[in-house]
Amino acid sequence: WPAVAAREAGLNLLNLGYSGQCHLDQAVARTIRDLDGVAAISLKLGINVHNYGSLSLRSFAQAALGFLATVRDGHPTVPLLVLSPVHGSGWREDGSCSALIVAPDREAVDPRYPTLSQMRAELERVVGLLQRRGDDRIA
Repeated sequence: WPAVAAREAGLNLLNLGYSGQCHLDQAVARTIRDLDGVAAISLKLGINVHNYGSLSLRSFAQAALGFLATVRDGHPTVPLLVLSPVHGSGWREDGSCSALIVAPDREAVDPRYPTLSQMRAELERVVGLLQRRGDDRIA
């Protein structure tokens, strides 16, 4: 859908979709940081981390903050839109997928890994922190 929306708006789009393989990796942040001629950036963060249980609740916000700071190093004034995971149903919303991926025989949710609602709250907190520190081009 991003390509269709960009075409309809007459915009050029560079989609760096990683098919579920981007987990707030600094190599990806540096790739975005080093792009030339960027008019706007949108980042959908978190769902891959949730689906694979790749970051703990403690490390998720720090990884997001580092990712955004790296992108900002190369694009300090470009509008930056941070999108959190969309609402999920049942276990996706209130449980960590890590229990299914890491230990499928375990029924209890592992509290070390964030739920979708926790991820949204953490991303909102990180964006708010950057806004309070003077970034008026992030939402």
